[in-house]
Amino acid sequence: MSEPLNYGRIFRFWLPLLGTWMLMAIDGPLLTALIARMVDATLNLAAYGVAFSFALVAEAPIIMLMSASTSLASSPLAYRRLRRFTAALTAFLSLALLLLLIPQPYTLVMEDVIGLSAEIASQVHWALLALLPWPAAIGWRRFYQGILIRSGQTKLVAFSTLFRLAGMAGCGFWLFYRTDLSGALLGGIALSCGVLAELVASRYLARHAIARLLTSPQQGEVLSYPAL
Repeated sequence: MSEPLNYGRIFRFWLPLLGTWMLMAIDGPLLTALIARMVDATLNLAAYGVAFSFALVAEAPIIMLMSASTSLASSPLAYRRLRRFTAALTAFLSLALLLLLIPQPYTLVMEDVIGLSAEIASQVHWALLALLPWPAAIGWRRFYQGILIRSGQTKLVAFSTLFRLAGMAGCGFWLFYRTDLSGALLGGIALSCGVLAELVASRYLARHAIARLLTSPQQGEVLSYPAL
């Protein structure tokens, strides 16, 4: 942090984060290309699109955990408090997604409110079952990536996202060639594999930054849980 804040430093710090988002943007087109080459492509592309939109709703309350940990993880106590906050928030969102999949509320939301046909709603249901790990995986990996950003290691953030792309693509191609799953279910499983791989990589790559943080002196005010 002793290096002066000039445009060159800002660019070098920001460039890997740009790469991270570019890598994540590949998910959609790649899985769409696979599903488009499978049986009942039109139906399954529609179902995958609806399932992914609900996955985005599920991740919306946790997407800024990266910003929160980047900004607030300044001491051992702050880190532990944020970690518990992350655990509670991701558990709540996972439970909410699970409750949505109960037949009665699911049918009400998908068929009565949104207006999906029963056939598409059935495929969306399978895809969302496969995406149950999504909220927790997204929340935790963004929490750990915020720790990496705070420590100045943005290159490791981009590196962890390579694991997401590799996990998603590897799982997607394997299922495409080795199974007869529906396209929507393939998409859900591949996305979950990708974000779980990114979570494991993020936690591993952040281990040194976390160790330094936990041995740093306690300083400054730590937000309470209501403040968080």
